[in-house]
Amino acid sequence: MSYQKDISPIVMAHCSPCHFPDSGKKLPLNTYEAMTTNIEKVLFRVQLPLTDEKFMPWKSKKEPLSDSLIQVIKLWRDQAMPM
Repeated sequence: MSYQKDISPIVMAHCSPCHFPDSGKKLPLNTYEAMTTNIEKVLFRVQLPLTDEKFMPWKSKKEPLSDSLIQVIKLWRDQAMPM
């Protein structure tokens, strides 16, 4: 499990362009450092009910993260977030 192989593709597919600084205006999540710093916020928000205004991806054309993708992120976190 690694950021490059497992997490970055999830973030690119589900969090861009809103959380990518060149095109988004939200909390940047486009780097390893940004994800490790904000991992608990990310996990909290992607697991909220779809109707919660803090749910992510909120009002986006992006699909919500599946339970299996959320589990990948949790496992990465639990493994000390390898690069």
